[in-house]
Amino acid sequence: MRYRLKLPLLLASAALFTGLLPGRTIAAPFQKLYVFGDSLSDTGNVFNASKQFLGTGAPPSPYYQGRFSNGPVWIDYLAEKLNLTPTPIAVLPNPQSSESSGIDSVNFAYGGATTGTSSAISGAIPGLQTQIVEFQQLLADRTADPNALYVIWMGANDYLSGINRSNSNGQEPNPSVPVQNIVKAIESLYQSGARHFLVANLPALGETPLAKQQGQTVVQTLNRLSDRHNQLLSQQLDELQRALPEVDLMRLDIGRLYVQATDNRDFSDLTTPCYSRTTGTICAQPDRHLFWDNLHPTTAAHRQISDNALTLIDRPTAVQPTSFPLGGLSAIGTLGVLAGAGALWRQRRDRAKEG
Repeated sequence: MRYRLKLPLLLASAALFTGLLPGRTIAAPFQKLYVFGDSLSDTGNVFNASKQFLGTGAPPSPYYQGRFSNGPVWIDYLAEKLNLTPTPIAVLPNPQSSESSGIDSVNFAYGGATTGTSSAISGAIPGLQTQIVEFQQLLADRTADPNALYVIWMGANDYLSGINRSNSNGQEPNPSVPVQNIVKAIESLYQSGARHFLVANLPALGETPLAKQQGQTVVQTLNRLSDRHNQLLSQQLDELQRALPEVDLMRLDIGRLYVQATDNRDFSDLTTPCYSRTTGTICAQPDRHLFWDNLHPTTAAHRQISDNALTLIDRPTAVQPTSFPLGGLSAIGTLGVLAGAGALWRQRRDRAKEG
């Protein structure tokens, strides 16, 4: 079986999300917002790191202000509706400094991150476990705010990079590993004082233009792996709910939301990217396309998922995990971006050790 990302020097990233509700706001139920994830939740970490160390931020225009889309991403929309503004960790000084400790909300998500300690391609980019460490460094000796919202949305990169490795060794990724990494992150945050979590599952990762370019074998394999991931994650979240007496686990079912979008025809094109990185052309109606490029969703899709997340926050029992039939993934970047972002992270890590 062959699975090769055809775009040169691609940086694996994470999943595609869509929803259906109109834009609205609610009274902010949380005092702070902390985000852990990959490129779909990255609001400028890779961009600022690459700009600092390479002189040019990536992804470049026509990508929107360092987002991996043509406009704000879902966490931008959600934060605005919650009246909160997470600061990208890459623009903060030493996490243990007094200046950083005064920040109310922080986004730790880096494009390319896996649920482990690093990214899918470079060990320099902080994965979920390392993002948790950076959060704890930011806390120093303080307790995590129990009235804050902690967002975790990870896993796709573990499978995308794992499929590449399986071509050579014949071993598929084991879904129990990324799921346990997510559980470990929740438990660590809970022990630090966190109580309110928004946890998203994965769509079927084979249902994306790039994955489909690799053939049906890859499509079927990725769909099967993401389905198993969701089953295990649901089971583990059930166990956490029983084991942690004060935990509030809000579960965002991405597969169900994608099916809603297709059934209601919110997007006229679910498969063709609006923007071609090869030709540089952009479609006439981006908001009618589900995909911005051949991996990342348009800002219209991000806007809708934020509305669904807002509804889940407003009514935590409204969306519960069931099945996860269809979806997508997102990925982009270069080794230069990884090197720049990784250099920044290593610099921050070394400063923290010195402190």
